[in-house]
Amino acid sequence: MKTVRFQRLALAVAVSLSAGTVAAVTSSQTVQAAPTGVAFGAYVAPRSGETQQQAVEHLEAKLGTKLPMVREYISWDKKFGNRFHQWVVSGGRQMMISFRPRRSNGVAVKWKDIANAASGSQIYNEILALADSAKTFGVPLLVAFHHEPEAASSAEFGTSAEFVAAWRKIVTVFRSRGVTNVKWVWTMTSYAFAVAAPDARQAALWYPGDTFVDYIGADPYNWNQCRGKPQEVWEPLATTIEPMMRFSDLHPSKKLVLAEFGSDDGAAGAKAKWIDDVRALLKTSRYAPKFAAIFYFHNEHAGQPACAWWADSSADAAAAVGRLATDSFYRNVAAALA
Repeated sequence: MKTVRFQRLALAVAVSLSAGTVAAVTSSQTVQAAPTGVAFGAYVAPRSGETQQQAVEHLEAKLGTKLPMVREYISWDKKFGNRFHQWVVSGGRQMMISFRPRRSNGVAVKWKDIANAASGSQIYNEILALADSAKTFGVPLLVAFHHEPEAASSAEFGTSAEFVAAWRKIVTVFRSRGVTNVKWVWTMTSYAFAVAAPDARQAALWYPGDTFVDYIGADPYNWNQCRGKPQEVWEPLATTIEPMMRFSDLHPSKKLVLAEFGSDDGAAGAKAKWIDDVRALLKTSRYAPKFAAIFYFHNEHAGQPACAWWADSSADAAAAVGRLATDSFYRNVAAALA
């Protein structure tokens, strides 16, 4: 999908990013495309009655810089380009947006029904509405359909084969509508890349194929036994993503995205060091050419407050995330969208 139109959009975004500023952020901290590198972003969960916009503004104030990219999640019957999305990009940031096939009323849309949706049906029209809203929004986007489909929480939607068919159907419809501003990020848990047959969660079973995927994504976390599993020991990112790296070797034309990543606190100073190690790791020769974007998960693990991924869970952790966010190597939005 490397079209002339997308390239022009990416160039326009790079220009606007280099010019944008926000309150309390100096001009030297505006988002600029670095000669090499990847784009840093975050999903920013609201706390204490915040709106999404306020949550982003508060985190940016703590980090001392504007986020180059913002991660967002929407439901099946919502649209790209809502008020929050418009605010994000109007401030010179760009976005990765994920959508799952669950309507706002909680009803799941099964993968097989998406794959088999005929022109004129409700589900087909819903796909068209999503595609047209992305096209109308107009800015370059990283988009994930149903992230972590192999996880237990997604079991009700169907099988791996049905997911693959649904993914291909959605991408095909988007392309048929002339949506050239979207790059597709196929996103699995990091664990899916580590398991093998006969485990039904293995990543290879869920891969839609190079023709239908722009970026390979994973959600690696340093759990540190925070959810009570003794096998989830403290682990550097290099160890967690090694299976993903081996999978990517089989698909050398695809760059990589950490669609979510984060760490438990651990001992005093350990989380800050973990984040600093991430910043150093992805600059090295093995990783730097492969990665397009990384998104810190500024939230806590659902149902497990002890798993506090929050970027500001301690002052030194916030400082480490700030060093990552202000590092010129991690502000190359143009590369992530190319």
